[in-house]
Amino acid sequence: MRPELLLLIVKVLTGSYLIGSIPFGAMAGKIYGVNLLEKGSGSTGTTNVIRNIGFWPGLIVLLCDIGKGAFSAYLGLIVLHDPIYVVLAGIVAMVGHSHSIFLKFKGGKAAATGVGVLLIMNWQVFLIVAGIVILTLILTRYQSLASLLGSGATPVLLYFFETDLVYLVVAVLGVVFIWIKHIPNIKRLLAGTENKIGSKKPAKKK
Repeated sequence: MRPELLLLIVKVLTGSYLIGSIPFGAMAGKIYGVNLLEKGSGSTGTTNVIRNIGFWPGLIVLLCDIGKGAFSAYLGLIVLHDPIYVVLAGIVAMVGHSHSIFLKFKGGKAAATGVGVLLIMNWQVFLIVAGIVILTLILTRYQSLASLLGSGATPVLLYFFETDLVYLVVAVLGVVFIWIKHIPNIKRLLAGTENKIGSKKPAKKK
């Protein structure tokens, strides 16, 4: 591998990590005077934002977190022109979201950022997964269940759409990462103690 290419890869992956590390959820919490790392699940992701701040701030955070994943994956695509770097940049952004350098390596659970990566990998699968997530939310109001079902369906859908094998393999790894981050939620779902969207009064903006 040429030194120039290696340096370019390092730059893209470093940039993707820093992009993924941007703590939009924590920033929203700062605006509303809520430290999300000390509230609810301790996550800076969409669910905890909605639960402790409100729906609209949560929606904005969701879109921003999806954007982080999409931008990072697209960066890998346009700079390095290879599927492997698309998914590597996306995975690194997911790691940045969950272990942000700006939050002492804490953060969210990377589901939304992973959805953004999926948008660049295969937009048809992105739309189907988005439908699964929305339908699950409407029927159950469990954000964690929606994330688990949406992420779990992703490799299966990528297979049926005959997506690049690299995307399929890394999608499986991404699902494992997301499910590991959701282990506490899985335990609460099985115990019937998981909170639903709208189960807590949101904070007022300061």
